Amino acid sequence: MSLRALPVESLFELARGGDRGALARLLSLVERGGAEAREIGRIVYPASGGGYTVGLTGAPGAGK
Repeated sequence: MSLRALPVESLFELARGGDRGALARLLSLVERGGAEAREIGRIVYPASGGGYTVGLTGAPGAGK
């Protein structure tokens, strides 16, 4: 099954197990924003140890 077809809960579990493809897919979904990004935040936050959300801004190509 393609990673694109998996629900975010499954992607998160795969990423926690070391699957770099699943992690990349999660990051792409977060970058896109929307409902899936909010769902990922809801799922990931309890496992983060109380992490913070950080936003980075700057001109394209600035190496953020």
